[in-house]
Amino acid sequence: MATTKAKKRPASMREPNLEAEPCPRCLGLAREGKLRLECVMPLPPGAMAPLAVDRSGKCCFDCAAADTVMRFNMGVPGFGAARIAVGNDRQEQFRLPGVPLGLVKAGLVRPSKAGDLERHLAWLGRQPWWRGTAPEGEE
Repeated sequence: MATTKAKKRPASMREPNLEAEPCPRCLGLAREGKLRLECVMPLPPGAMAPLAVDRSGKCCFDCAAADTVMRFNMGVPGFGAARIAVGNDRQEQFRLPGVPLGLVKAGLVRPSKAGDLERHLAWLGRQPWWRGTAPEGEE
């Protein structure tokens, strides 16, 4: 019986870590009102997390993709705009997994798989800053 790549990956990469911390770059942009809260991504586990180009520390893969968009100088006015574009592509990918559109088709954003939207929503649901679960007066 042939094994798939997903079966070869460690469990920490296959299963969502509902306790993962949010990416500080994403969360900062969201708190400033520059990025939709649903676009905030969790930090990958341990050494898997990329380092931010601005040297602010570890970040998520979508922020790393926004850094790449900036590096390619694609006419984006700043990191916030690049992160919004990546976030929009991620949301499309969550809803249409396997359909290469936009930055995913260009190879700049990781494609999503079936079930990624549900896993992301489950992770968001555990976050105290997520609008759907934050107690009144807290965010």
